Amino acid sequence: MSKEGLKHFIYRRIIPRTGLAAVRLLSATFRVRLMTPENEQTALKKGRGLIYASWHQRFFPGITFFPPKSPLP
Repeated sequence: MSKEGLKHFIYRRIIPRTGLAAVRLLSATFRVRLMTPENEQTALKKGRGLIYASWHQRFFPGITFFPPKSPLP
């Protein structure tokens, strides 16, 4: 493997996966609380859009919590 190939492999495969694993591990220590979970379910059933909010200090839990909540087509 060439030097460029190794660099590409590290930057494209190793670093992102290691970073995501670290974020998921850190996020597992946080508690997530929906203020009104019944409103969330009602809006989802009606096909309405939702906006989730998080404090900027709580960025990492959002990475693992919000993507599965997004009903994208």
